[in-house]
Amino acid sequence: MPRLTDPLVLRDTSAWPEYEAVTVIPRVYGRTRVTAIPYNENKKVFVLADHALQGVDEVTVDDAPVAGWRHDNAADHAGHAVAFLRLAEAVGGGTVAATVRGLPGNPADILNDLYPRDDLQDLRIHCTNHGIELGGVLDQRQTIRSAVQTVVEQFGGCWSAGMTGFAKVFPPGANDPIAASFGPLDIADLSAECALETLVTRLRLVFDWDFASSKALQTVVLEAPSSVKRFGAIEAELRLPWIKTARAAADTGMRYLQWRARPLWRLRWRCGPGNRALQPGYWVQLLATPSPVNSEGVVMDVDPGYGAGAVTITAEAPAGDAPEISIVQSGAVFS
Repeated sequence: MPRLTDPLVLRDTSAWPEYEAVTVIPRVYGRTRVTAIPYNENKKVFVLADHALQGVDEVTVDDAPVAGWRHDNAADHAGHAVAFLRLAEAVGGGTVAATVRGLPGNPADILNDLYPRDDLQDLRIHCTNHGIELGGVLDQRQTIRSAVQTVVEQFGGCWSAGMTGFAKVFPPGANDPIAASFGPLDIADLSAECALETLVTRLRLVFDWDFASSKALQTVVLEAPSSVKRFGAIEAELRLPWIKTARAAADTGMRYLQWRARPLWRLRWRCGPGNRALQPGYWVQLLATPSPVNSEGVVMDVDPGYGAGAVTITAEAPAGDAPEISIVQSGAVFS
């Protein structure tokens, strides 16, 4: 079993006897566009991914579609399976790119490929039901933890190696169960601060990344009208390069904006060791406590306090009800 601190295994072109420069051979998920890597000096054979692809839909040279190409999955000089692109004619100095269908793009399947787990079914079902199918490329040296974080950010989630299900959407659904309730006799050393710097009332989503040209292809702008009226237009941008559709982008963006279009209280308190099993990403309830927010909050961190005899919980609780969110603009990005 790999550790989260281990480097993500990515091969580079030094594995081949002929290469012009050392380039990481990408790992590709879902449907996206990638730059082809020359496999040898004849400029007719290229590699698209360091694994088999489900298919190639289009090939371009300097962004102009070309015919006379063939894709096949085969072993390279090192005996490793890669996706080859073979052109009928050699290209000069142009950039060859291809729209490809890579490894499965459901976030649960990607996470399982990066860090094998057997408890990702709930996430898989959620992403399927909400049309969240990612398309992206891993071609940078990084740890497994960093790669996992990249994937989870695309669907606006939270994760922890010790959390049941490993990863889930954030915030949890309004009808999700309460993991624990705390009364005035259950907590000690309560602190609370209101985080106004996190307030956002208008959100620009930038998504559907073209990894060959390093630019986004689509945008959606969301707004919380009641929050704009109360706090003014406070704008932020959220980049979701692996998200491919406006539906999936809006799903992530609406949850993000509903949470941040209200002042957020950050609460911290100590409680008994029986609460060590609490996990981040779940609702807890504060009832008749000294907290300025006597309602539900979401656990953000649990310090088990081994040896101290007490658990320290950090939670976030929004002030007021979740606002309605409107789509105010949607379209393509023009360069």
